[in-house]
Amino acid sequence: MFYAKTFSSFVRSNTQTAIGNLFATQQKLYDVGARNFLFIDVPPIHRSPAIPKQEENESASYYQVWNTTLRTAIDEFSRNHDDASVFLFSSYEIFENVLDKPKDFGIKPKEVRKAGGQVWVDYLHPTSKVHDILASSLANFLGQI
Repeated sequence: MFYAKTFSSFVRSNTQTAIGNLFATQQKLYDVGARNFLFIDVPPIHRSPAIPKQEENESASYYQVWNTTLRTAIDEFSRNHDDASVFLFSSYEIFENVLDKPKDFGIKPKEVRKAGGQVWVDYLHPTSKVHDILASSLANFLGQI
């Protein structure tokens, strides 16, 4: 139990540091004239074949910490830069749709957690098919702006 609490604190602390560094860089871009910012959150990596099913819930919390911290930082950056266009595209939501409703994307349900299948080229990386789904979703998102 001590390890879990310590690791959780480590994740939160390092997430804050990493997001802080990310937005320090965004500020530099803003300072030299950038006004359009697109952020993409982290997909549900805990649902990949790399994470054993029994560890899925624990692992999910780490990615959710990142995505929540990112959203908070995006909101703050947007409030502080009212002349900037700031957007968040959720790869998390797209992956969740693919993994929850694989048939809607022409994917067999048994393939959802399979390495070397229709969703995952290995234990962690998505296939070209999933990249196409993400790219199409991103293009639709940008087309609505």
